[in-house]
Amino acid sequence: MHKDAPPDQTLLQNDSGSTLIAVIILAVVAGIILQAIGFSTKNTLKSSGRQLSKVASLNIAEAAKESFYSELRAETFIPQPNSDSLVFSEVPFAGGTYSLRCRTDANPELLTITSFGAIRGETTKVELHTRFGPEISGWGFSQGVGGAIVARYDVNIAGNIVVDGRDYDSLNSLTGENAYGIWTCMTMLQQGDDALVGGGGIAPLNRVAIPPVFDKVVLENGPVSASLSSPEAFFGVENGALDKFKVATLSTPFHGVVYIEGDVGPVDFKNSSGILIIHNASKTATFKGTLGTFKGLMICDRVDKINGEMNILGAVVTLSDFNASWFGNGQATIHYSSQILDNLRGICDNLEMVLEERSWKELVL
Repeated sequence: MHKDAPPDQTLLQNDSGSTLIAVIILAVVAGIILQAIGFSTKNTLKSSGRQLSKVASLNIAEAAKESFYSELRAETFIPQPNSDSLVFSEVPFAGGTYSLRCRTDANPELLTITSFGAIRGETTKVELHTRFGPEISGWGFSQGVGGAIVARYDVNIAGNIVVDGRDYDSLNSLTGENAYGIWTCMTMLQQGDDALVGGGGIAPLNRVAIPPVFDKVVLENGPVSASLSSPEAFFGVENGALDKFKVATLSTPFHGVVYIEGDVGPVDFKNSSGILIIHNASKTATFKGTLGTFKGLMICDRVDKINGEMNILGAVVTLSDFNASWFGNGQATIHYSSQILDNLRGICDNLEMVLEERSWKELVL
């Protein structure tokens, strides 16, 4: 072909057609890509929105919990034994709503809380196990105190003392047949004819009359529980948790928790109530009492005479594992009271309430 000849029209047409096809293909591919990007963006936004709603519903459920905790602290909601309470129902909050249930068993200090948060179609359900009660638990001690006197070692009674494990109310009126007169990991010695022990529904008896019903009134050689190793173990708290209640000397009357590491007495309780702890590391701290009335729980290493005209309503626990405790020589009385033991919080004015969240988990709906 001559170099100056015009281009072949067929070749030009083929080149133009190929270019057009390529452009169309690129346009289609670009459209597909844009559509995919748009679809992905839409899904991402939708997923992000769902995630934001999920986080928001969780925050609302947490807000329900915190609102409930505020009611507990203010005592506008007081848990009752064996209850199932709908505390909040679809309360508006932050564009959503929350609901909350609180369940208890026999111990109303132990709470099972179910909290719901809902917003924009998302719902979160959270379950918590929480304890709310005094720093020394004031619930159910009657279940852990088996007698008017509970002892790790030997118990000796004499004189005219009356120890009664039948149940008395806070006014010292007989109400039931709850506990032993004496519950000991060792043995009980009843001296003289005027020292009386009752329990298990049986009125106090002297050493002559007690043998036929001894096993109903007194428990000897009881199991050695770890709770009798220290006051902290008895209350189920960490070592040092009771240090804030320690004082150098006992002043009466008192109404609260008092912890003394040395010997105490002779004491005139006057009209005292609460929890009295007399204990040291060597388990030699000794209590001696003569007069007055005490309503509450006494925990001491050992007792060297509760006599005179002293009256104790509640229970006495001794921790020494090598020294016997002596009760008697006077007109003293020790009456078991489950009502007082189960309501120590109400008679201890220096106990603080604590809220302990023991577990948290999100439930699958």
